Amino acid sequence: MINTERQPASCATAATLYRRTFDWPCTALGHAVWTLAGEELDAVDAPAHLGPGMVAALRHNGQPQAVIEVPGEPARWRFPVAPSATVPHALVRQLTRHGATYLGHGALIELPPSRVRGGSLTWRHGPAAPLPALATVVAALVTVAR
Repeated sequence: MINTERQPASCATAATLYRRTFDWPCTALGHAVWTLAGEELDAVDAPAHLGPGMVAALRHNGQPQAVIEVPGEPARWRFPVAPSATVPHALVRQLTRHGATYLGHGALIELPPSRVRGGSLTWRHGPAAPLPALATVVAALVTVAR
């Protein structure tokens, strides 16, 4: 688990940490560290105002809460999930209905401390293994968005 109080300062350090700790195939370039979805992780980007409730719902169900804060307008919370070979359209529709997006196979997933237009990505809750399933995170989103 990555300490959310002391996060990696450089992208190169972070990429090395992610590769060694989680076996995530990461690349660091300049002010960004990223991985391609579909190998070791996918992600769900949700509106920031739903994030705390989603974390509480995941915690209530005994699920790990890996959460990246993505600053900007609008701010987002990114939930890394276990990669899915196939994604039911019903799950994608649920995400879209509530303003969330799925970063699946081949999508670029930026990881902390990447810099984006609104600032630097940070871990709200450091990653833990194993990552929750996509369906579990979608269920948490639907529960909170009601």
